[in-house]
Amino acid sequence: MVEKSIIERIENLRIGQAPRSELILTYLALKPAAQFNIWGNSYNGSWRKVQDIPPHVIDDLVKTLDETGLPYKIAEAYRIDKLNPIFEMLWPLLKYLPREAIEKIPKISYQEQPVYVAQDIGTLNRLLNAKSDRDHREYGRLMGYPETAIQAFLGETERLRDRPDEIDGSISPILWMVLSKSNYQQELELLRKWSEALRTHAPNLDKEIRNNFLGMPTTYK
Repeated sequence: MVEKSIIERIENLRIGQAPRSELILTYLALKPAAQFNIWGNSYNGSWRKVQDIPPHVIDDLVKTLDETGLPYKIAEAYRIDKLNPIFEMLWPLLKYLPREAIEKIPKISYQEQPVYVAQDIGTLNRLLNAKSDRDHREYGRLMGYPETAIQAFLGETERLRDRPDEIDGSISPILWMVLSKSNYQQELELLRKWSEALRTHAPNLDKEIRNNFLGMPTTYK
């Protein structure tokens, strides 16, 4: 049974909009599973500032996941160090600098932590064994994507290259998949179904998402 209070707790989690959306759709049994990462802030005025994921973010997530009754696993956190995005754009030029100069280029460092949630323990185990960067077919199925969309993503069938005219405000801008040329209408219907579920069950999150995407309507047409 879906409880409004649990969805409201998910809406208020201090994690990204996409993770909250995926978690809600899994809780509503509209997706078999969800996999997302949470991370600490890496920039607050100093390119060298390091900030780990605040403990209360994990605590709130654990309490909320326990309330959903869904099986889950929160993996160990790891750290990522990379160039600040501004310097990444300049890397084709910067890479010719002496090593000593490159080492002084400001970097950002942040902590990232994977989270896995599923409808049942069997699906969770499948998700834990799948690799999103290699097991594309299995991972796509676990994320609830249609077989036709998965085949298009894998290059087995032709994907839709142009933006279809059918895309409008009925589809949340946070939800997307590779569309197949032969079956994109049905795939768009699935996106509409997921979007309608977010609008109906998580209106605050839906409005937050739409307000963050320039040019997207905050209400449905």
